[in-house]
Amino acid sequence: MSSSFYARGGDGVFLPSDYTIGPWSREAQHGGPPAALLGRALEKEAGPEKQIVRITYDILKPVPLTPLEVQSKVVRPGKKVALIESSMQSDGVTVMRAAGWAIRTAELDLPASGAEEEPPEGPDGYAGMGPWEPDPRTNYLRATEWRFVAGGFFDPG
Repeated sequence: MSSSFYARGGDGVFLPSDYTIGPWSREAQHGGPPAALLGRALEKEAGPEKQIVRITYDILKPVPLTPLEVQSKVVRPGKKVALIESSMQSDGVTVMRAAGWAIRTAELDLPASGAEEEPPEGPDGYAGMGPWEPDPRTNYLRATEWRFVAGGFFDPG
């Protein structure tokens, strides 16, 4: 098995690994990895002078475990605000798309914030998943580390 969700397959083409398999079908990806791939495409299209601040996703069909072509374009350019779209095709058919608003970034001299929150405990304090374990056929859920600050799936924190 691969060590990542995707491998690059050429100009704008990504090859999904078994880690992207979702819980609904062994032939389709979980929505997380393709959403991340489209989100990254939006960020790259925005460039370093803009930051993506809002993304909407449309999953048009189950995203298959086939080579995926990702394309992005600016549909509403602007110096301060821009709208960018990314789409994902499999065999020429659009299976997922995203639209993201990007705003210009600027260095700001801000006052120090209040008390910092303590982060959740690291691996030494992790007690495990409890009574829930991901379906072994759902590779995406097994490839993702799950931690709860308090409680769990069946014991709300």
